[in-house]
Amino acid sequence: MQKEEVFLKQNFYREFFLFIIKAFIIFVVCFLGVSWFLRILANFLNITEIPAFYLSTKYELFISISTIISIIILFGFLLRDPAAYGFIFEEVSLVNRWLVIFGIPIVFIINGIFLFIFKNPWRYSYYNYTLLIPVLEELFFRGYIYSNLKKQFPQILLRFKERDIISWAVLITTVLFGLYKMYYFSYSYTNIPITEFIIVTFQGLIFSIAREASGSCWVSSFYNVLFSSLNPWTRTGIPI
Repeated sequence: MQKEEVFLKQNFYREFFLFIIKAFIIFVVCFLGVSWFLRILANFLNITEIPAFYLSTKYELFISISTIISIIILFGFLLRDPAAYGFIFEEVSLVNRWLVIFGIPIVFIINGIFLFIFKNPWRYSYYNYTLLIPVLEELFFRGYIYSNLKKQFPQILLRFKERDIISWAVLITTVLFGLYKMYYFSYSYTNIPITEFIIVTFQGLIFSIAREASGSCWVSSFYNVLFSSLNPWTRTGIPI
């Protein structure tokens, strides 16, 4: 019996360690590596004079290309087990299915139209910060990270109307999402405002609960796109 327990513990630690290594590699490749590679390629091909490849208000094209490539890489990786990573709608309620299928396009299109009508400063980077980047974040955090943590820490901490709401996987994913946003903010702030960290961590909790309750990372993607679409109207700093 003791040998069995030791073996199970060793197996748990080994799998958890491998998960951390894989998660780190995926993060570096999708969130940093693709961007770095494109910058190096741009320099090599002598096309850095194109404004889109500069760190300025006109580098949206560069962000779009690198983010789309990252989404394709991560999506292809997660398709190895679509059910485990929340791509299947088997247990998703009809309301949540409608939110995903029609909600994301409607929110994105309507808000984009108003951004241009009222000449919002973020209108040219809107599609990056309210669609592409949120989808990439959800595929990584609520797709890969959450799903693997759910296997490692299956304990449920809170249920509501026979639905799982909060688990250790939800809480850990939320904290990791908040830390990622701190790294994200470090490019724009010398001292990261604590209020920004609290806001994005709370948003991450909502996204993670949506993933837990619905069983789909597409539902959490809808809420991420929705929150992000409101950001250009309420903030002047870097979009969340």
